[in-house]
Amino acid sequence: MNTPTTILDNTFNCIFQTDSNLNITYWNTATEIVSGILQKDAIGQYIFDLIPSLLEECEYYFKEAILKEKRIIELHLQKFTAPISQNKIAVRARYLPHVVAGKVIGVYGIWKQLNYDYEERDYLNLLKSVIVSTNDAVIITKVFPIDAPEGPVIIYSNPAFSEMTGYETREILGKTPRMVQGEDTAKDAKDNIRESLENWESVQQEILNYTKSGKKFWVDLSIVPVKNEEGYFTHWIAVQRDVTQKKQQQEQLKTLNNDLENMVEERTRELEKFVYFASHDLREPVRTIHSFLDLLKRRIKDSLDKTSIEYLEFVQNGAKSIQRMVEGLLNYSQVQKASLKLQKINFADIIHAAKSNLALRIKETNTQIEVGNMPDVTVDFSLMINVIQNLISNAIKHCDLPQPEIQISSEENHVMYLIKVKDNARGINENQMKEIFNIFRSIKTDESTQHSGVGLAICKNIIEKHKGKITVVSQVGIGSTFIIELPKT
Repeated sequence: MNTPTTILDNTFNCIFQTDSNLNITYWNTATEIVSGILQKDAIGQYIFDLIPSLLEECEYYFKEAILKEKRIIELHLQKFTAPISQNKIAVRARYLPHVVAGKVIGVYGIWKQLNYDYEERDYLNLLKSVIVSTNDAVIITKVFPIDAPEGPVIIYSNPAFSEMTGYETREILGKTPRMVQGEDTAKDAKDNIRESLENWESVQQEILNYTKSGKKFWVDLSIVPVKNEEGYFTHWIAVQRDVTQKKQQQEQLKTLNNDLENMVEERTRELEKFVYFASHDLREPVRTIHSFLDLLKRRIKDSLDKTSIEYLEFVQNGAKSIQRMVEGLLNYSQVQKASLKLQKINFADIIHAAKSNLALRIKETNTQIEVGNMPDVTVDFSLMINVIQNLISNAIKHCDLPQPEIQISSEENHVMYLIKVKDNARGINENQMKEIFNIFRSIKTDESTQHSGVGLAICKNIIEKHKGKITVVSQVGIGSTFIIELPKT
């Protein structure tokens, strides 16, 4: 050791040292006196073989906290049994790593012996002062009997318990804690507590109690069993914290949330009805307007000048836009109301069906679609075809290159399948991406053309019905990748 052994041998404090295997390498005179073990008998011995009663408390400290984590451990009160005399020893302990060149090569131990009885009384008085002063209600009961009606008998209660319940101490002692329960105290909460007590387990439970005057209040109750030195359970300690205000706030918040959800559902139903009836009722008049405009154009085309023909085409295009919007709203409304008809299918079959529906468009535009390996998914087949058809159609519509190219691939993580639809279209700028899936939004594609965002809103609605999510990453002039996430279960 670096410190002169003469000083260490003559100090009143017990000092010992071990190697990394916890074998004793130093044992001073004070340690001999307190433990009753001579230095010659201690050197080379495994510390827990030498003093077995240290094992339960110190094994973790020595092997993990000190040797591995290089921590310093201080214990206000540690008790152990001297192996030869079997005397009970009480010490204030400090354990620290012996470090050389950054490596822990052993453990230092320093003990200051305490008067066993005096220190224990002092320690208990300290605990008692904490219990008396705390705002939490504390009671101590005997472990038996558990059965009603007597229940565990109360042998101690602190002032906070009397203040919380309205019972004076003399009214509490000798009674069961069940005296503060009542007819609205939940049976499952009581059963949970009883089951834990029967298995000698700690338990934490929110439970409804009653004051002496019959007023209800909620507590967060923690109960722990206490053992004696022989290892037998002798008492229960119960700590109760009043959480009535918190419960009331939770109930108020729950009521507000329910009211808000009901209001949103009601408004949503009203909006859905409006969208359906408006689009349904507008569908035929808009179609009639478009048809008669077309007939009118044919009949009087030869008698109109160029400007008048352009004006008539503007009106026709407007009617077409309204017709597309009405059709989109009607489709969106129908998807909103649709119930899922789930079946397990390979996603490649969904892509194949969507391509078949768009076969003519794909051929006319010379679109190339590359499909990778696809997972088996549980989805509504018809609705999911709608999603892929929308994405393929949009990719073709917004591609300015001679040949649209679409790549559909898949990935997966531990909970989701990811279907990626990548195109080489114009891409979407950052401002437009924020509302890309919102209904009624319009993306201005060039000086003269606009299209509605109802199709992507329908895609979002369908994916969310499947408890999934759809997102997009895009770069203007490069293209976009739409990512569909579907749950595995």
